[in-house]
Amino acid sequence: MESHTLNIKVNRCHAISNAMVWANRHNLNDCILYTVTYPCNKCAQLIIQSRMSHVHYMNKWQCDGSETTYSQKLLSEAGISCREYLPMKDIEIDFRRMDPALFDGSTGLENL
Repeated sequence: MESHTLNIKVNRCHAISNAMVWANRHNLNDCILYTVTYPCNKCAQLIIQSRMSHVHYMNKWQCDGSETTYSQKLLSEAGISCREYLPMKDIEIDFRRMDPALFDGSTGLENL
């Protein structure tokens, strides 16, 4: 029963906090975190405690404005810079132009 409870708690972790738990055996001082979404309050606190120096994100975290504002304040007061990653150009992959020998029939792409 105890391991089942542990699994449920681990599965609820946000991706940032989960990655930091696994990386915690290494020194994260002055590391840069690359993430898809802006850190929530709990993840921001973990980032601060780990002494990371920068956060690069692709999208603002969508919950409510007050939580995002609070996590921004936490990170800013801790001296952690946050920057939105803006791709320089779009990348388009046309799977129809790829060598059909690359596909074994299990991908569903061979009928494009």
